[in-house]
Amino acid sequence: MHRNCLICSRENFKVIFTEFNIPILKCRECGHICSSYQPPEHYEGYFGEETLPGEAEYSYWGKAHFPMYAEFARRYLKNKKGHLLDVGCGLGYFLAQIKEIPSWELYGCETSPVAVEYGIKRLGLPHLHQGSLESAPYPEDFFDVITLWDVLEHIPQPDTLLKRISTLLKPDGFLFLHTPNAKIQIPKAKLKKTILGMKEGIHYLEAKDHCHLYTPHTLAILLKRNGFQEIKMTHLPPIMAVSGNNSSFRVSMKKGWYYSVKALETLSMGTLNLDNLFCLAKKK
Repeated sequence: MHRNCLICSRENFKVIFTEFNIPILKCRECGHICSSYQPPEHYEGYFGEETLPGEAEYSYWGKAHFPMYAEFARRYLKNKKGHLLDVGCGLGYFLAQIKEIPSWELYGCETSPVAVEYGIKRLGLPHLHQGSLESAPYPEDFFDVITLWDVLEHIPQPDTLLKRISTLLKPDGFLFLHTPNAKIQIPKAKLKKTILGMKEGIHYLEAKDHCHLYTPHTLAILLKRNGFQEIKMTHLPPIMAVSGNNSSFRVSMKKGWYYSVKALETLSMGTLNLDNLFCLAKKK
């Protein structure tokens, strides 16, 4: 198990959790958390090799995310204009929701051929690039906004991606990303394992998919060294489903948690963030 820490480059880890025989590691030097599993750098099988997703996938990937996307659009895109790129756009639901804003020209980049086909044929998205961001023919200083929705945690070595994003942004542009928060994900996984044991079908830390788990501190370090500044954490409404289940009880519990963590952060004067990480970073 020889590897260097993404954040501090040291090689001094301890195991803090084990998910189906895959150790989850924490750096003893800087506290960064990562999976010991080593996936391909540009993993293209996330959506499987099946045909285009159907209504079941729409219920989760589409409807469950809409409140989050709508609030983002209201806060950052309304009454503005420019070019927006969604990196790792998946099935394209974020772009589909905001494409009705006429003042924004929308682009998407996604490695999965199945997902890109879905975005083009089902959702009518015109500017989708199938492949890595590094292979996309976008000009430098072109985009006003670039988004990473649940992407960063999947990238084994994210520096190249973030540097490329920085070059694509206009001087006054910004990156907005959403990624799990290690401060809450680790305790949740341990609690599930204690109560339920290790069972297939239960989401713990997704050790084969999530290469890294960030905290506000480690995420800021990563962004600053790749050309970003004025890094701020915020909150958006949660995904209206729990592990793919959108029952009214589970969604109500999730909403309650969302309002609770917002209040807790306010009471702690911004020092305690137990929500997922919603991060805005401006180009340096």
